[in-house]
Amino acid sequence: MELIDESLIALDIELNSKDEVIKYICDLMEANGRLLSRDVYVHDVYEREKIYSTAVGLSFAIPHAKSRGVKSNSLVFIRLKNEIEWSQDEKVKCVFGIAVPFENAGNEHLDILAMLARKIVNDEFRQSLFMSKSKRNCLDLIYGS
Repeated sequence: MELIDESLIALDIELNSKDEVIKYICDLMEANGRLLSRDVYVHDVYEREKIYSTAVGLSFAIPHAKSRGVKSNSLVFIRLKNEIEWSQDEKVKCVFGIAVPFENAGNEHLDILAMLARKIVNDEFRQSLFMSKSKRNCLDLIYGS
């Protein structure tokens, strides 16, 4: 199973809060058979958020969790229609949700985070994601070098 495919990408979705975004990440993963327990995954994501906000700057957030509620490594990409407040002083327009099964997690979630962080600091990557008209193009950007 691929880490991400077009079914895990949503463009220009109208969501108004971090809670709605996390719920939508779960909706996409659940629809694709990637969750064992929605409640467990959501709990784990919020526990992670308590440690430190997953807003990473540049209008991006990367909520993530190693979770017993996850069936397979998954990456969700959501581009919001409008920026939302993610934390006290961070607004986001693009969200990558990462889910990794707890049992076999190792450093997989850190590898995914590192890959995304390298891409997000690239101006061309960010602008291309902001302007992309198709899920296929977003997928190509994410998997591209």
